[in-house]
Formats: sequence, structure tokens, C-alpha cells
Amino acid sequence: KEFSRCKNMHGLSTRLHFRFALKCYRRLQPLSFAIAASASARAVNTKTRESTREAGKPQASRIYLLSRHQPEVTTFPEALRALRAYSLSEIPETVEVSLKVDMTLKKNKVRDPFRGSILYPHSFGTERKLLFFAEESLAEEARMAGADLVGGEELIAKVQEGDLDFDFDVCLATPGIVDKLRPLQKKLRALMPATRRGTVVENIAEGVAQFKRSLEYKCDKHGYLNTPIGKVEEN
Repeated sequence: KEFSRCKNMHGLSTRLHFRFALKCYRRLQPLSFAIAASASARAVNTKTRESTREAGKPQASRIYLLSRHQPEVTTFPEALRALRAYSLSEIPETVEVSLKVDMTLKKNKVRDPFRGSILYPHSFGTERKLLFFAEESLAEEARMAGADLVGGEELIAKVQEGDLDFDFDVCLATPGIVDKLRPLQKKLRALMPATRRGTVVENIAEGVAQFKRSLEYKCDKHGYLNTPIGKVEEN
């Protein structure tokens, strides 16, 4: 109505009047939406406050910061009872533990990812097959300790030529023969015995027992470590 009155007063043409009205509408449209949203929000807030006053107690907010949220903590026996209660599979299920390790050493310095193995008091799962490189004088001791395949220079030659028909999970060696294993670096790769990995052992019986029944764990660069700790049905 106001535009029509201005058109009649100033003699604006219909075309100019339409363009002017369309321009104003485009500018005012976002503002109208904002005003409508604000009014709707005020109405919702007013209704919420009224319902809260009627209830006689404030409502608990379900919106929170994840960093400030404290997860529910339970004891290990209670957690194990819950796992057994929800275990429906006929196959024995494995219980795993997830840890978050602080990788910070000093300011602006972090710890490198690490790995290792742990020997539990009660073994569970499948035992790993073990290949043992030892001198002839120590070969019988390694066999008595439980190594699956033991050998010296003749075993090194088989591995180097690719004639070894044996699948193994762990490879150990004694300090006296480890220097002769250098040609096998490309064959063994990650299974190559090394002092820093603990796979070059002096105590044969202890080394075989540890690596045959132990479980490996690995911590990534973010500090997350997952490893199995037992079976659900075990005590």
C-alpha cells in the first residue's frame, strides 16, 4: 500500500515501482527470517522456563563437552561379570584391555611407538611356533626347552635357499650365531633376531618359554595400546 501511494504521488512508472519493490524485498527477506527465528526461540525458552517452574526443579542439560565428561568407572570383577553375562557365543571369547599411554617425555618431545611381549601366569590361546638358531652344543638344550625347529649353519642354508618348509611365528638365536644370520635379513624381515627386540637370548629355557607362550603388544604413536588378557570363561 505504501508503494502504491508513493507511485501515485510521484508518478513512478509501474516498471520502476516493481524493480524498487523487488530490491527492497530481497534486502528485507533475511531480516524477516531472523526475526521469525528469534521470536520462535523466545517462545520455546519461555515455554521451557514455565515448565521448569511448574516442575519445581531445574532440568539437567544433556549437552556437555566430551573432554569434561567423566565416563562411568567400574571394578574389574564387575566388568568381568558383565562380560560373562553378555557372552552368547559358543566359541570362547577373548577379553581385551585398551590403554591410553602418556607419550609425553619433555616439552615438545614425545615417546616413540614401542612394542613388546608379556608372559601371563596362565597361558591362553594358541601357542606360537618357534624357530631357533643355535650352535651345535646348544641345539639340544633349545629342543628340550620346547623350540619347534632348531638348527645351526645347515638351517641357515635352508632358509637362505628357500628350502625351508616350516611356518613359524617367532625366530630366536643365541649370541654366538647371530652374526651368521646377516644374509637372512631379506628373508626373515621383521622376524630377524635382534638384541633390541629381545630375540637374541642367552638363557635358552627362559627365552623359549617367554616367546612361545607370551603375547605381543604394540603401542602406536598416539599412545593407544590394545592387548588380550584372557578368556571369558577363565577364572
